[in-house]
Amino acid sequence: MGNNITKTSASSGIHELTIRQYHAALLRQQTTCAATIEAYLAQIARHNSTLKAILTVNSGALREAHLKDRELASMGNGDVSLPSLYGVPIVLKDTFTTAFLPTTSGVKALRSLITDSSCTVVENLLSHAVALAANMGLVGCGGDTMNSLRSPASACAIVGFRPTKGQISRQGIVPVTETQDVAGPMGRSVDDVRILFNAMRSKGEPENVKVSTARPSLEPPQIRIGMLEDYLGDDSTAEGKTVNTVIHQALSSIQSRATVEVVLIPRNPNWDVPLLREEADMQAYEFRTLIDAFLQSPTVQTPHTSLASIAASGEYNQDAMTAVFEKTLQGGESTPTSAEYRRRLERIELLTESVNRCFAEHGLTALVYPHQRQLVAPVGYKAQPGRNGILAALTGRPAICIPAGFSPKTPSAPQGIPIGIEIMGQPWHDEEILNLAETFETILSARKPPISTNHVHTT
Repeated sequence: MGNNITKTSASSGIHELTIRQYHAALLRQQTTCAATIEAYLAQIARHNSTLKAILTVNSGALREAHLKDRELASMGNGDVSLPSLYGVPIVLKDTFTTAFLPTTSGVKALRSLITDSSCTVVENLLSHAVALAANMGLVGCGGDTMNSLRSPASACAIVGFRPTKGQISRQGIVPVTETQDVAGPMGRSVDDVRILFNAMRSKGEPENVKVSTARPSLEPPQIRIGMLEDYLGDDSTAEGKTVNTVIHQALSSIQSRATVEVVLIPRNPNWDVPLLREEADMQAYEFRTLIDAFLQSPTVQTPHTSLASIAASGEYNQDAMTAVFEKTLQGGESTPTSAEYRRRLERIELLTESVNRCFAEHGLTALVYPHQRQLVAPVGYKAQPGRNGILAALTGRPAICIPAGFSPKTPSAPQGIPIGIEIMGQPWHDEEILNLAETFETILSARKPPISTNHVHTT
């Protein structure tokens, strides 16, 4: 990607500009920070009553944007180099504590929760001259306990990156599990995700995590990709067949245009997704302990100091609650001190060793598979079946989901439904996986802008 705005990108409007294109437009005075914020505020006003995706908008968004514009004007017309996220409006998942905005985790009972300080990621972003202005923007920061960075990416034809566990600080982010939680970036392109990742990531040594901190320095002599056959869709169903066709076509295109070898990885019953959810997922065992500690932190102000208090209030969407919520409230074996908890840790350790052996035995750079084995559920559904994100979540490996293609068009999906391909790499080889994903992205060029967007053009 270069710094020039092409005629195509300019005609797509502000909403489809990459960070580099946006900065080029700012420097060429083709747009302003204020115009960009206004465009995204208009998007929120236009679509949020239907999508209900944005909980809070920073009331100072436009003021901050005008300050950025005045600062930019004072830089003159010389050879100006902007900070990596200068004036970039970012979506923050409502679990990232911010001293200047409420943090509710999407729970009505926590609507008044405020914190004395911002989480480490927010502090890192502010140091990069970012505009945490409107909770809708060019890129976004999210969390991933099981699928939550990659699943929306797969469903929306964007890019979601789950980094190696420990790359990005979780300090100040509302927790779910110690074992599986990570924070990471989302964006419309791999390049944007890389820029945001480098701004979010922890400086110096990684967090104290259970993933091996070894950082091998040697690159593999060639790119060798393992295709997880068992993570494909069910070919006996129309949706499964559609997903498989898109994934196979994507890999065929990649092999025809890049020096990539694809090997089929046969079924390993110990990697079965329903089995891993049943025997290794830690959410029910760690959530209550962690959320109680967060709510009781001296930097947090809220009338609720425990999960039990939130449950008793009834101020949450009970229809959206999974079995994890009830299980963690019951306690008993669902605690970090139980024998079952220790068995799950052992199960994760065995799984991690098994994945390590697979990479070594096949000489793999990465594993690939569809993020979801069926088409994404329609808006309003409470569950997303068939997702494969748990393998990376339990092993702490980096995984990125990029657009692979679309299903056939239908009256309710006039562009088709997005299908994402997930690429899982070696621990601490995050840059390698980003490079690989960018290569795949360039070959596939599978993203389509949403047709409902009313374009806001640069001048």
